[in-house]
Amino acid sequence: HVDGTWRRPDDYNNVTNPEGRSPGFDILARDLVQNDYGLAEFCVHVRLNWLETNRLIRAEVRVFWPRDEVRSSSGAFCSVAPDTVTGTPQYYAFVYTTDAIRQNITQ
Repeated sequence: HVDGTWRRPDDYNNVTNPEGRSPGFDILARDLVQNDYGLAEFCVHVRLNWLETNRLIRAEVRVFWPRDEVRSSSGAFCSVAPDTVTGTPQYYAFVYTTDAIRQNITQ
């Protein structure tokens, strides 16, 4: 899915054991299973783009949470489609980080 689209980490796999692949986290930053996304305090989205095809990937990670004025009506905000979150930034607070990932080539 290196296509420049914001995705939830669980979009990459069918998550039955969320450890390391959940988009939703509780107050202690523990992964939540999908049925518990309504208990999430914050969520994560990932976006991957090729910088150099098949060699170097730009990885962007955004952590977000609902602002206080919408928290009571947000419900399971981790279940919201990433494009919806992007289109309604007034409802969320965000933190972003970016890194590059390259294939480890040993010869």
